[in-house]
Amino acid sequence: MGEKINILVLALSFVSQGAMAICSPAKSDEPVTDKSDWGIVETAKEAKTLWEQLYLGGKRLRNRAFVEASTNKILLPSSPGAPILVDPQFILNLSGHIHQALTKSYGEHLFYPDMGHAHLFRPEKKELDLQEAMKDHETKILYHTAELYRLRDKIGKKGKLVLDEWFQWRYYSRNFVGENAPKGELSVLLNRSGGYNTVRSLFGHRQVGTIYFSGSAQGCFDLNRDGKSIRYDISIRP
Repeated sequence: MGEKINILVLALSFVSQGAMAICSPAKSDEPVTDKSDWGIVETAKEAKTLWEQLYLGGKRLRNRAFVEASTNKILLPSSPGAPILVDPQFILNLSGHIHQALTKSYGEHLFYPDMGHAHLFRPEKKELDLQEAMKDHETKILYHTAELYRLRDKIGKKGKLVLDEWFQWRYYSRNFVGENAPKGELSVLLNRSGGYNTVRSLFGHRQVGTIYFSGSAQGCFDLNRDGKSIRYDISIRP
C-alpha cells in the first residue's frame, strides 16, 4: 500500500525530491534516445549492459511528458496540435502495470528493446481520443516486450526458437494486457499464428494510440521495485 501511495503522491504533486526540476520541459540540447539507437539484442547479458548504459547515460525520450509549473499538470507534447493532458491516475496505473510485469518477469528493463511501449485500446462503443482514453477505466493497455530480442534463429514462421530458456520464456510472455484501473491485473496473450507471437488487436476494442516509456535516472516518473527506485519518462514518439 505504501508503494502505491508514494507513486500517487508523485503523480499528483511533483514537489518532492527535486521532481519539478527533472519534470520541467526538455531543453533543446537535451540528449534523446529513440528506436534507431538499438540493434538486435542477442543475449540477456547484452541487454543488461545496454540498459545500464541508457539509464545512467543521461538520454531521455524525445518529446517526453513534462509538468507545467504554473498549473502542476502533466502535459505530453503532440505535433501537430496542443499538448495532451495526462490524467495522473493513468501514470499510477502504468506504473502499477510495469511493476507487475517486472515482478512476474514479463519484462526486465525499461527500454525499447526489452519493455518500452504499450498500445491503448478504447471500447468500440466509445469514440475517444488518446487524452480521453487515458482517463477512461474501460481502456485496455496492450504491452509488447522483447521487441528487439533475437527470439528466433530466422525471421518469420520458419525460424526456430533460440535455445536460451530465458528468451523462450520472453517469447511466450511478450504480450500482456491490463485494464486502465488502479488494480488492473495483467493477462498474457498468445498469437499462435504469427511468426513472432505478436498480438495486434483486442476483441471489442480499437487502438487509439501508443505510449512509449524509457528508464532514465533523471526520469520524471518513479516506481519502486524491491526497495529501489526506477525512474522513467513517457512519450507518444518513439
